[in-house]
Amino acid sequence: MVRRTVANDILIADIDRFLKEGREVVFLVKGYSMLPFITGWAESVELHRLDRNPQRGDIVLAKVETGHHVLPRIISIDADGGITLMGDGNNQGVEHCKTEDIVGIAVYAIDYKGKKRYLYTTGRKFASSLWWKLLPFRRYLLAIYRRTVMKHDLHKAGVKTKGWKVVE
Repeated sequence: MVRRTVANDILIADIDRFLKEGREVVFLVKGYSMLPFITGWAESVELHRLDRNPQRGDIVLAKVETGHHVLPRIISIDADGGITLMGDGNNQGVEHCKTEDIVGIAVYAIDYKGKKRYLYTTGRKFASSLWWKLLPFRRYLLAIYRRTVMKHDLHKAGVKTKGWKVVE
């Protein structure tokens, strides 16, 4: 596997092209927006082309209304095709896109050892559903998670941190 660092606009264009060619794409996730299901800087995701209609619960790479690309979960789909997105690690705030703005769907999370975890097992779907119901408490649960589990995972992955924050 080749590792390289490229600007986001070039990366997204390449990801889009590769997915349209029917290839899978793996890239390192950065950020905290998908905690606790995907740990930024310690895990990568494998994207596939979305060959079906998007569904609530899908984790997608999408271009949102601000023009940025994000990797959140679909929380609702309107009758007119409008999609509402929210990261699992977010306490509030949503983003919006259209079906045609979806670049691909995250199918696997890959840890620093190369172990793949399918993101849509029955257990993961249940955990995601439960996590959505815990939205009012996420702030506190994530604070505990970041200071314990995530800090440990980042350390094991060799990521430099100061407290629980990543130092790039």
